[in-house]
Amino acid sequence: MNWTTELPFILDGVEGDLRLTYTPMGQKFYQNGVEIKRSGSGFGGQKYKVQTTDGGDNVVKVKANIKTGRQIVYRGETVNLETPLSAMSTILSMLPFVFIVVAIVVFSHGQIGILGGALLGGCGALGMLASANIIRSENNFVKQLLYTLVVSVATTLLFFALAIILGLIFGTILGVAMFAF
Repeated sequence: MNWTTELPFILDGVEGDLRLTYTPMGQKFYQNGVEIKRSGSGFGGQKYKVQTTDGGDNVVKVKANIKTGRQIVYRGETVNLETPLSAMSTILSMLPFVFIVVAIVVFSHGQIGILGGALLGGCGALGMLASANIIRSENNFVKQLLYTLVVSVATTLLFFALAIILGLIFGTILGVAMFAF
């Protein structure tokens, strides 16, 4: 599966072709095939300086969230680069969280600590983002459901694999500490 998403677009008053590419690990912004480095802190959206048709430069802000996807804000106008998720699609994309919570209740009788909560949040969010991207790229509801179920099972297995590995690491550290004292 290709994790890179490319979103080409054009803005009035901005020179050339623009393209936003992103993966789960970050995003890159291109103007006429040349990567534009981020400017600013990133709070409220990542900002990029682009060359305008009048020879100056202006700031383009890229915002993203699970419901609307990537959005461009330029001169006060917001442009959706991706199809926003419907209410049903948003609920479907939350299925990885549900799978992990059900697995925790079934296998550990609802006992979860701080580390388990962090793993739940991380694995659930990863699964939710992957599901949302798959839902945006696939129009057939049956395929969306099937892919989301596969992602949900995979993130649940990832959760348990990480929990076991971290449990062994911390168990060994605590065992050595108890033995030393």
